[in-house]
Amino acid sequence: MVNLSERAFDVVNYRQTTLLVLPSILFAVVTVLVGLRCYGSRLKSAKLAVEDVLCVVGLLMGYALLAIIYVLVFAIGEGLPSSEVLKDHPDGMQRWRRTMFVLRIFWASAVASIQLSCLFFYLRLYENHRTARIVCYTIIGLVGAWYVSTLVTWLNTCRPLPKAFDDTIAGICPIKGNLACALIGTLHAALDVGVVVVPVPAVTSIRMSFGEKWGIMLLFFLGSFCTMCAVLRVDCIIHASRVPTSDPINAAWGTVLMEAFEVSLGTICCCMPTLRPVSDHWLKRWWHPNEGNIELQRCGSNGSSHSETSRIWQGRTGGRVKAFVSLEERSRERDRDLGPNDIHVTKEYIVVP
Repeated sequence: MVNLSERAFDVVNYRQTTLLVLPSILFAVVTVLVGLRCYGSRLKSAKLAVEDVLCVVGLLMGYALLAIIYVLVFAIGEGLPSSEVLKDHPDGMQRWRRTMFVLRIFWASAVASIQLSCLFFYLRLYENHRTARIVCYTIIGLVGAWYVSTLVTWLNTCRPLPKAFDDTIAGICPIKGNLACALIGTLHAALDVGVVVVPVPAVTSIRMSFGEKWGIMLLFFLGSFCTMCAVLRVDCIIHASRVPTSDPINAAWGTVLMEAFEVSLGTICCCMPTLRPVSDHWLKRWWHPNEGNIELQRCGSNGSSHSETSRIWQGRTGGRVKAFVSLEERSRERDRDLGPNDIHVTKEYIVVP
């Protein structure tokens, strides 16, 4: 194990500072957004959906990734020249390789969780579009296959596995590191493109206000930036850090930063479309404090809950109002069965006194 008190390195350049500051800020924002997403589910009186759980898993993997970045900078010397690290710590390269291996495991787990969360959200978006749902399920399968094959590839890079970290250990390495890096990175970037493109038909087919259009444009910009990060992190093809590959500890700082960017910004993109219930709730509370959500209870009717005509309804706060409510029998607006004489309306309807 790494002893932080004995192996601490000072932060002496912009590369180390960038690795410590920017991911920390982004993950603080991500924490708030994921919390608001869960709060929005509570406002809708709905249980956490599969995509919500996957988003939380992605956040937890992101926390682990952030912790490893701190270990890399303070205990391993990430962002410093390799010669400077090895001068005082001869085993520094082995420790660096082990830590980077763990970092990649958490990165793959985080991005797979985020992609799956987005795709399961798209399934709700395309509830009545069979072709689009088939495409979503196909990409879900591809993401799962990519994740499993990535872990299997990394775990079988060398036999025994410790040889991948220490060249002095006897063994063989049947999988070439650069080839595995290129294949894993390229396939992941292609899946990122698919996740960004899939919702385009649904978005272009609906009418939106000017503000909503700018919000959608921002989401696609962030999604495109995540894809760009996925491409730039493939350091075996693109040397974005401009540091010679002969100096691996120093050169890897750009890859580590891109991985942190991709996980954090991907989670932000994953959360933004689900925050409408929270924004509506707080806008009503701030700008219309006297208006509240109305739960309507049917009075004197034992018929079907599917209604196409105006009926008499009893407000929970007292008084009688007429409301036009139309809920299809298979609508997803129903979160639970509240009995034959009680309907919980989860969407906003205009109630005419």
